[in-house]
Order: sequence, then structure tokens, then C-alpha cells
Amino acid sequence: MHIGLDHDPHNFSDAIHVVPDPLMPDTVDDQIVTLSQRQLARIVLVAVECGGRFQRDAMQYDPLAWMFAPRAIFGGVRSVDAVMDLNNCERALILHGLGMLDGEIEFVDDLRDTLDEDNVAQPVGHAPRVNSVA
Repeated sequence: MHIGLDHDPHNFSDAIHVVPDPLMPDTVDDQIVTLSQRQLARIVLVAVECGGRFQRDAMQYDPLAWMFAPRAIFGGVRSVDAVMDLNNCERALILHGLGMLDGEIEFVDDLRDTLDEDNVAQPVGHAPRVNSVA
């Protein structure tokens, strides 16, 4: 699948990208990527959310192309590379939750900070705390 040529990650306004065809056999020229299980899980999580959202919203946009394109929300880094990081993974999930394709880092981080302040961490396996009104 050809989406274009590699580019300078700091100049992504006219970016064109190459997405390796996942249905073709591996070659000796394929880039080797080493990552942890957690990083792989973050990539899969964001990819599933992205694909599900595009399907749910009947968007005519390829989720694979979204994953391989640089985004302002990630400082011009490709989504697939950026979401290995926990902060960028959370940014991507918030972005898709808001129905956006891209966004400003500060806007999403401010929203994430607000959400963090509103939620009290609960131990795993416990129901969320509910405020009762007497």
C-alpha cells in the first residue's frame, strides 16, 4: 500500500508516507522494531479504537493511514510510533473519544489533567465510588 515517501518529522505540513503492505511477505529490507509487550498493547489499543471509531462514525478514512501519518498532537511524529509512549497513547484515546483526527497537545493535555482531577483512583476489582445524596 503506497501512501508516499518518507519525510522530515519536523516538517509534516506536506508529508507523504509509505505504509508497508501488511499482506506482503517480509523482506530483508523491512525495518526491525524492538518494543515491549506494553508498547505493543498500546499500539493495538489505539489501532482498535481508531478503526472502531472510523467504522462507527462511517468515516471514509483509512485507520492504517491514520496510524502511519504524522500528527500535530504527537509533535509531528507518526501515530504508530508515538502511541508506544503512555502519554501519547492517552492523547490518542482522548482525541478519538472527542471525534477528532488531530489536535493541539495543550488542549488534549489540559482536558486529560481535568479528567485526572475528577477521578479518584480505585483498586483493581472495586466498583467506582458513588456519591450518595441523603
